[in-house]
Parts: sequence; C-alpha cells; structure tokens
Amino acid sequence: MTDKDFNNWDFKREEHEIPFTKLHRKKMINWVLDHPVWTVPYKRNRANEGEAFKEILGDIDWLPGWGWEECSYIVPAFVNPTTRRVDDDDSLNTHFEVWIEFGPPVDVSKDGYVNEPEGGWGQYNKYHSSHDPRLDCGGDTLDEALLELALRVKHYYGDYPRESQGWVEWHKTHPEGLLRDE
Repeated sequence: MTDKDFNNWDFKREEHEIPFTKLHRKKMINWVLDHPVWTVPYKRNRANEGEAFKEILGDIDWLPGWGWEECSYIVPAFVNPTTRRVDDDDSLNTHFEVWIEFGPPVDVSKDGYVNEPEGGWGQYNKYHSSHDPRLDCGGDTLDEALLELALRVKHYYGDYPRESQGWVEWHKTHPEGLLRDE
C-alpha cells in the first residue's frame, strides 16, 4: 500500500446500501470481519508439526495469522447531536457513537522506517498494523459502524473467494495482498 493508494477517496456513501434484514446485516458484518485484508499469510513449517496436525491441515501451505482484532481501533464517542462532531463545550456532546479505524497489516521489514530487530526479520515479527483513513467511519451502534466499514472495504479492497484457502488467492492477486511478491 502506498501513499498514492490512500489518496484514492472515490467512495460515495450514497451509492451503497446497507441491508435492512438482520440475517443480511449479520452476513455483511461476518464478511468484513473475515476479509483477507486483515490476515497475514504465514508459511507453514511442516518439519515442526506432529502427525495429527499434518493430517488435519493436509496440503495447505499457508496459514492465516492476525485478524481484524489486530487491525482495528474502536472508539466510543459522545458528540454534539446537531453537528455530529465532538464539540469544545463538552456539555453539548450528548449523542453516543462508535467510531472505527482499520488498516491492513503491512510488512515493515520492507519500508526502512523500522529498525531491524536483533534476531532479524521473520514471518512473525515483520507485520504491523496500519491505518487506512479511507476506511474511517462510525455509527450509533457497533453493528452500524461495522456495516459502514463493510461498504468501504468492499469498495477499496474488493470481494474475496469464500472457499477454503480463498484468502490465499486474494493475497496473491490483489495489489495490497502480502503474497504478491512470492
């Protein structure tokens, strides 16, 4: 992800609809929380696995690491109900909202801004969370905020195959995917 990518602010909220049925809203929230943009692909080390583990995983070469939990910043906020912003006069901030910020994990071993750790870079220490300001959103409740996030993630990062290991294909084919250089 480059600064150029973050400057693409072509999301128009009025062009996207949030489903109104509980089942569709639940599916949309699960979709965004399971999106591969939050995962880090870990190369499987078969030499250190027991037989039962090898039997369960079969031919899978990549395991997902991280998840939306490591990529999120969720903030409860009271705002002025008229302006929907935090007012300097705190007595006006009476409306509750949930604000969320997300960003995909980034490989900091490639950017030169972070010093290399003493033991060198490895698949378990080179990823850090980022902040994609295009995904900043919120709602009156957490589910409303996550539904808003889902619209933005689909717009900027696309859909993904839901079959087993579909997240690996997403990482190989999307510009922001972490396996594109493999």
